[in-house]
Amino acid sequence: MRRFLVTILLLTVAACGGGSVPTGSVDPGGSLKVVTTSTVFADLIRNVGGDRVAVTSLVPRGVDVHTYQATPADLRAVASADLFVMNGLGLDDWLEKTIRSASNGAPIVKLGVDLEGVVLLPGETPVAQNPHLWLDVAYATLYATRIAARLQEMDTTHAAQIAVTSAAYVKKLADLDAWVREQVATIPAGNRQFVMF
Repeated sequence: MRRFLVTILLLTVAACGGGSVPTGSVDPGGSLKVVTTSTVFADLIRNVGGDRVAVTSLVPRGVDVHTYQATPADLRAVASADLFVMNGLGLDDWLEKTIRSASNGAPIVKLGVDLEGVVLLPGETPVAQNPHLWLDVAYATLYATRIAARLQEMDTTHAAQIAVTSAAYVKKLADLDAWVREQVATIPAGNRQFVMF
């Protein structure tokens, strides 16, 4: 019965959703509606896209992306989105079915999939590799670059503006990485034990 009700809800939300913005054409006065799976990616998208994006994170701050259950409000956001951004690599793949069921056919970008030069660390079952690539600033920069490329492709009118915003953010990430490395260098090598995330 529950599966039936979820299916009806998905169909209703999808039927009520507006059309997606075709690639390369965005209302000049509007911004791209981007829906992502977590607040981490929402932050990346906002920093890259600036005022050219309106971002919604399906999973709220402080909630585990692995166990989150989509709400009717999430499904409405999905139905009106122009673009979906997720990590992939087993982190949030379970949400892809929900996105595809409720969306209007908007494209999906998987930030962690097929990144050139990325070395995947072993993960725990059922994930075959550690999907938390953005914790390495160099990989977060690759995420930002991938986001920028897709936003520029979809909003060609403001591609130059997105390029400037993106470049400023990439520089900010590089400065952060350099600062962290400087701080780490002050700790004797034998004492460098870190807990993160």
